[in-house]
Amino acid sequence: MPLLPRRRLTRPLVWVPAGLLRELAAQADEHRPRETGGMLLGWRVGHELVIAETIEAGPGARRARDSFEADGPWQERRLLEAYDRSGRTVTYLGDWHSHPRGPARPSGRDRETAALVAGWEDAHIPEPLTLIIGRRSWRWRLRCFIYLNGQMRRAHVRSSPPR
Repeated sequence: MPLLPRRRLTRPLVWVPAGLLRELAAQADEHRPRETGGMLLGWRVGHELVIAETIEAGPGARRARDSFEADGPWQERRLLEAYDRSGRTVTYLGDWHSHPRGPARPSGRDRETAALVAGWEDAHIPEPLTLIIGRRSWRWRLRCFIYLNGQMRRAHVRSSPPR
């Protein structure tokens, strides 16, 4: 089921707890000047997505100045645990990563990855999120994108109060 009607290009709304935003910035700081990232987990309600938690990159992750590759098998095990623990409500919504030396905009590689995830049936998310934390002078800036109609479209991000 598509997240948004194909004729309408309205931006979806993505809710992220404030504490989780601070956690992502802390992880990005910890690995700077290398990229890092992880999975985004949560649920969808109509045209809104709620990010409830993340899964870190994992012990076998590879981080470089301009790229990042997660430990996929390790993350998949954590994803299944989260899905079971939540009563099968928390699921994979997409990925996040840092751009420690640049803006919070999708690169060509980010666009390719989103297209691969959207086309991969096992991911069960035809319109994945890509949340990017970019470094602008002394602080992190966050932007979220959704792969929709073959393109990366910007999503609105709102901080939600803790549950």
